[in-house]
Amino acid sequence: MYSNADRRRFKQCFFAASALTLALASSAYAEPAKPVSPETLPALAETLKALELPPLHIAFAENIAALGDISKLRQQRDALRALEQNIYGIDKSALNVCDTVLLAKLQNSVDLGLKRAALGLKYKADKIADLPENGLSDFPDGKEWYRYFLHAWLGDSPNPDELFKFGLSELAAANARYDEIQERMGFEGDEEALREHLNADSYFSTDQALIEARYAERQTRTFENIHRLFLSDYGVAPAQIKQSPLGMSFPAPGYYNPDENTFYYNVLNETYDLRQVDWLFIHEATPGHHFFVNASGSANTCASSAALPVVYAYVEGWAAYTETLGKDLGLYQSPAEELSAIEWNMVRSARVSLDVALNYYDWSDERALAFWDKHVRGSDDIAQREIDRMRRWPVQVITYKYGANVFGEQKRQMRDALQSHFDVRKYHDLVLRYGDMPLAVFENMVQTEILSAGTKTSEIEK
Repeated sequence: MYSNADRRRFKQCFFAASALTLALASSAYAEPAKPVSPETLPALAETLKALELPPLHIAFAENIAALGDISKLRQQRDALRALEQNIYGIDKSALNVCDTVLLAKLQNSVDLGLKRAALGLKYKADKIADLPENGLSDFPDGKEWYRYFLHAWLGDSPNPDELFKFGLSELAAANARYDEIQERMGFEGDEEALREHLNADSYFSTDQALIEARYAERQTRTFENIHRLFLSDYGVAPAQIKQSPLGMSFPAPGYYNPDENTFYYNVLNETYDLRQVDWLFIHEATPGHHFFVNASGSANTCASSAALPVVYAYVEGWAAYTETLGKDLGLYQSPAEELSAIEWNMVRSARVSLDVALNYYDWSDERALAFWDKHVRGSDDIAQREIDRMRRWPVQVITYKYGANVFGEQKRQMRDALQSHFDVRKYHDLVLRYGDMPLAVFENMVQTEILSAGTKTSEIEK
């Protein structure tokens, strides 16, 4: 998760046949008057920034509150339409990689801005007084807003039904892996005995010094092994590690604050579960958020695109993907630690399906709790907390699995294509080198690398 300071930093850096649909369509197919040179891209990015569009807030209600009045929304819509004509008129035949990333982020931001303006104008025209307690499920045009938030958080517009199925598929895989670890620990088929074992005092602590020493040791071990997975450490210094003061006011196990280069672990119960240290350090610190922010910032390959709004599915997806790298980094040395990572992966997978179910299918809390009870193991105590979170923060929880799946799948495709010539360090360098971008752009970049590497290999073998 990102802190409020993190979101401030990144601020820098089917619609129905209705008036809403017409408002979007009127700009979506506008033809530019003449081709626009790629050299104008930085200026177009500055034009977008000058509009001072509100950043994406984590809470649904905050985004509605930030809409502004009708006059402001109309001004933004008209300015975005003009910007859209220039963007879609860019001559794409001579774009370099950084121009391609910048153009994609510009298009994404403009498309989002136009959708937001259309939805906002309709909301204001309807003069809705209060936001419903159940969030989008009871909100006028809730399904259209949900599709907007899918685009805003994921940088893409996936079909909600397909997302629900994706969550189920990931849940099945996580449960199968859970069964393997449970058997290895000697508790095959005996969930009650496994829970009793994992609730032993030895897995918990209230000693802050001990907890932070455990994290510090993991950090040392990770940097000792970073060369196995990355071309270098990119000059990234170790993160600061501190206990968060937020507690239950921030319902997540941790977050990273890039302004302070600090990973905050969050104590949500009377005692701290030490089994989560490995995967949480990887996700929030190295090679997750801390490493990504500083390594991609150090490379500074595409400075112009870095100033545009972040694609959250890229950065959160990367952090979630890196949790699969623990063993190569010298972590997950006990089955209990590895099982903790699988348990949280199970939670994330369930949240993909449940986010759609709660906010798009209008499920009740009771139905969502029954789903959780059926599919998620070892996390009954956080079920209601997570349901409440998904109602307040629609789509945000999907970013982890959605992005992680792309990074895992692209690595698999590159490895299968290049076989003995595949170097995972170069793959990870590709992820970091240009900073965040819409995931479709990264997928195209990987396929280009595969074709290029395949051509070079064929020439060498001749």
